[in-house]
Amino acid sequence: MPRHDIAVLVRKTEEIQKLLNEAQELEELIPIWRGPGWTTPAEFTLVEGLLDSMVGLSGQLVKMKRVVLEGSLAVGVEREVAAD
Repeated sequence: MPRHDIAVLVRKTEEIQKLLNEAQELEELIPIWRGPGWTTPAEFTLVEGLLDSMVGLSGQLVKMKRVVLEGSLAVGVEREVAAD
């Protein structure tokens, strides 16, 4: 059976966490938007569309994380059953 380098999975998980933490810092945008004369209707539409996409992608990431977690837990259970 080939050996798996779990450190690779750990590094990728840490990179994802780092990127998500950075993406999470959105509070700085709100005061900008509330400033007088911030934007035109076209620019508002562009920003709103990008935020809609970010919401969709974030939801997909949550679903993907659940799949990885459930799959990883299932592997452990299958190994325990096989060992019995």
